[in-house]
Amino acid sequence: MFGPFIKQKPFQGMSGFGGGATGLANAGGISPVIDATGGTKTTPGDGYVYHYMTGGTFSVASQGVGPDGIIDICLVGGGGGGGQDRGGGGGAGGFRITTVDIATLGAGSYPVSVGGGGPGGPGSGPYGNRNRASNGSPSYFTLTPTTKVEVGGGGGGGGQYSKDATPTLPSNHGADGSPTPHPTASTPHPNTTVYPGSGGGSTQGQTNGGGDGAGPTFNSSPGQRGFGNEDAGISRGGGGGGAGSTYSPTSTGGDGGVGKQLPWALPTWGWGQNDDSNTPGGYGWFAGGGGGGSDPAEFCPNSRMGKSGGGRGACPTTPFGNGVNGTGSGGGSEGSPGSPGGTGGSGAIMIRYKA
Repeated sequence: MFGPFIKQKPFQGMSGFGGGATGLANAGGISPVIDATGGTKTTPGDGYVYHYMTGGTFSVASQGVGPDGIIDICLVGGGGGGGQDRGGGGGAGGFRITTVDIATLGAGSYPVSVGGGGPGGPGSGPYGNRNRASNGSPSYFTLTPTTKVEVGGGGGGGGQYSKDATPTLPSNHGADGSPTPHPTASTPHPNTTVYPGSGGGSTQGQTNGGGDGAGPTFNSSPGQRGFGNEDAGISRGGGGGGAGSTYSPTSTGGDGGVGKQLPWALPTWGWGQNDDSNTPGGYGWFAGGGGGGSDPAEFCPNSRMGKSGGGRGACPTTPFGNGVNGTGSGGGSEGSPGSPGGTGGSGAIMIRYKA
């Protein structure tokens, strides 16, 4: 697993990636601070330079020296889609704050990819057995041709449930945050470095658990299980897990899980606060879960909220919401038949370094 400082030996002369400091050092040409382009670059006068990236390349003309050659980086994966018809909310995309030693890696081009949100569950198909929503996609910052800093996508919310259908169908369960197996799973498994997304929520059947997460160390929570009594006409899907929530797969509840705040976010980044309203003056929240859909209208007040930009779960008087793009938050679930669930929010990559 990557430590607090991610270092790799520089790839001298390798086109397209950092080429090491040796040549410039011998020529005495290294700037003491990083000089780079890529994405939206901002210099607000607080002693740092910031980049907000949705893809492309982080191009380093000069890698800096020592501590001034280290970048802070935050990666957010794409959120999972929300399920259909009282299904589960989408799980949050992976979330990680770390540092990269550009002074060691060297000047050059570092490819960046930002994950898209997963589509919501389909609004058609066999009643009680409609496919669950899709997972979000990963985000990564490429260090060398063989190494990346990467976060995964959030799990999709479970699909429509009916007491007349088999309640243990996989489509009713929330999907695990990707990739799986998680780093906390028993070995052997291939993933030891990627921070997975959070799990999607499930439908209301008691055996339908939320999708799994990798735990608090990896900012990756399971989704919640839905609840209700279909004979009484009451049903509510479970909320998707968030980067800051601490659910278990058997937790029951319809609100999306809380996200995480980036301490050094600029005011235009992320969501306004850790719920489904954008209060003026707040910013920098990411990776919240989407809300579960519900029926009847009694569930509508003060429930099914998405968090940190997550989509609101629908009910008869309130439409579902998509996850907010740029937050990596999960999509909300639809509350009635016939329409697909909400799409998860796309992720983001944010960088800062000393000016």
